[in-house]
Amino acid sequence: MAELKFCPNCGHPVEPGDKYCANCGYHLEEAITRREITETPGEEYVIGGISSGDLRRGLLAGYSLYVTNMRVVGVKSKKAALLDFVKSGGLGAIPATVAEIKKDPNREKLLRELEKAKKDFELYKDNIVSIEIKKPGFIKAGHIIFRTRSGEEVKIQLLSSLGDREYKYLVELLKHFKPESLLLA
Repeated sequence: MAELKFCPNCGHPVEPGDKYCANCGYHLEEAITRREITETPGEEYVIGGISSGDLRRGLLAGYSLYVTNMRVVGVKSKKAALLDFVKSGGLGAIPATVAEIKKDPNREKLLRELEKAKKDFELYKDNIVSIEIKKPGFIKAGHIIFRTRSGEEVKIQLLSSLGDREYKYLVELLKHFKPESLLLA
């Protein structure tokens, strides 16, 4: 059985064999089981991503967010030209199983393209303590905030013009990536 070094809920260090986090009481065995079911150690693959003029980080509107089974990558992109997820079906439903993701012949190509991209940020799953996502309102923007073990926060604004379909896709994408850390605000 795989071991966790940190609690996926609060980021507190845990010891091998711990069943619950001493800090927050999170059930660690359940997290390990879920992790073993959804990941093949050492094999990275693209889960999905979105490129949209309705995402913003800093002053630049037009942003891309890509998720693999191991990391999240942000790319500033006015034209959103890095990976064309709309044409490849990326804005559709998340595949039901990891096996379906791995069978997609485009996944390796997408991963190679992602490596060539000019990354604005790159966060590895084990370093992320929480992911907060807030749906944009009619006037007020929403957000995605990635919080790391070191206390760093990476915030992406979701503009009020972001469609309901894209928002739901982002939620499903992040649920697939790290469900135990996702907070819906």
